[in-house]
Amino acid sequence: MEGAPGTFKYRPVSPINRDAMAAFLYRLAGAPAFTPTTQSFVDVPPGTQFYAEIEWLATTGISTGWGVGDQREYRPLQPINRDAMAAFLYRFVNGGTAPLTEQCGAPYPEPEPQPGPDVEAANQLANGFAVPGAAQSRNALAGLSVQAPGTMVGYDRALFPHWRDADSWGWPSEPVATCDIRQAALWREGRNVAYTSACDILSGTWLDAYTVVTLYDKSDVDVDHIVPLAEAWRAGAASWTTTQRTAFANDQLEVIAVDDGANQSKGDKGPDLWKPPNQAAHCLYAKRWIAIKTKYALTVSAPEKSALDSMLNTCAA
Repeated sequence: MEGAPGTFKYRPVSPINRDAMAAFLYRLAGAPAFTPTTQSFVDVPPGTQFYAEIEWLATTGISTGWGVGDQREYRPLQPINRDAMAAFLYRFVNGGTAPLTEQCGAPYPEPEPQPGPDVEAANQLANGFAVPGAAQSRNALAGLSVQAPGTMVGYDRALFPHWRDADSWGWPSEPVATCDIRQAALWREGRNVAYTSACDILSGTWLDAYTVVTLYDKSDVDVDHIVPLAEAWRAGAASWTTTQRTAFANDQLEVIAVDDGANQSKGDKGPDLWKPPNQAAHCLYAKRWIAIKTKYALTVSAPEKSALDSMLNTCAA
């Protein structure tokens, strides 16, 4: 907890990292007298916060960490998952059995490594999207009509009415039914978002899919049309009705809350001219771009198709 007596903060909804878990367990054991005499984990040298508590976990057998070559890692700043929490508590109660065994006697598997921040950020692109397999996306890409981009004559963003009432255009009624599209995207992509009954977003944090930057001020967050409205115009939307353009501009598949600087850098460029700086996002970005163009029967240019094909090469098999 933090703060002076009477002003302590527990932060009940904040995630707990593995270093803090070591401190909790050490205190739960009654803070036994213990002086570390070695360094068990390569990533927890003396002087690290909770070094003594983490070494206590290692010497009692409560934590074994991860084997990396001939060294071991504790990964102190990694959030602890429920399976690892179960292992810690089991070992704590049973005197630090290591390796932990299940009732069947089989070795208890070590927790799977957690994704890095680049992958965590990229996964924002799965929001509002039934993610297809890479083969399915390749088939969809092959089915798109390849044409040179059309003219920009007559284009105006106002021809794509956007930021309409969210739940009227297929969005969940979250956090409240009064959200417009922009507010709904800020809520969906945000963490610990505070809002009013009118769905005015007050505060929160946002992990940007494009740059892996964490944003702490909503004024730094833009809501991007993944296939830019001008690109849609060049690819067939010039002939649409206003109703069709409104459906496109407010589709939850088409919009995502991102870093404003990245959004401005992207502008109305296709993937042949702009890709997310976060390479871990390339697979999902390509899949989502293809899904949008398929859903709305938009064309692709030859360079755009080639770029999308290359981005799909980054997808896991």
